[in-house]
Amino acid sequence: MDSPESSEPLQDTLTKLSHQTSFQPMQFLFSPHNAFSTLPSSLRKVDILEPAQVFELFFTSEIMDILVKHTNTYADIKNANSGDKAWKLPGRIWKNVSKSELKRWIGILIYMGVFGSCATRDYWRKSTLYPTHPISEYMSQTRFEQILHYFHISDPSVVSENN
Repeated sequence: MDSPESSEPLQDTLTKLSHQTSFQPMQFLFSPHNAFSTLPSSLRKVDILEPAQVFELFFTSEIMDILVKHTNTYADIKNANSGDKAWKLPGRIWKNVSKSELKRWIGILIYMGVFGSCATRDYWRKSTLYPTHPISEYMSQTRFEQILHYFHISDPSVVSENN
């Protein structure tokens, strides 16, 4: 192999290699589909949607009311504040979740999906060894985990045939 001083510039080498390969772009038997929007017609004309507007396309007020009701019902059914699963320490007693709190919780889940980490607790760490995440300003780790534990989409008061 030649020494680095006598080798050709990198660009010349890459150009030669690209001409020596037998790469052929993939040929489609059909044309790729065209993207289309399923936004309501009232929103298609809007140039810029605020993040809250996009969120509310998926999580309407009615859906949030249902999620809040089912989560709080499930916590009641599971006796969140009694027995060995009780959150007995100060500040850890289960309180019914509100619609605004559940929106923040879902927002934190979205944030966690975008900014991945090894463990949930890492998002609340204050060590300089970890990145600083702003979510601790919106919800404590304990409250996040409480809601995660009792979050319920379906109506928990309806007994399914599979139980």
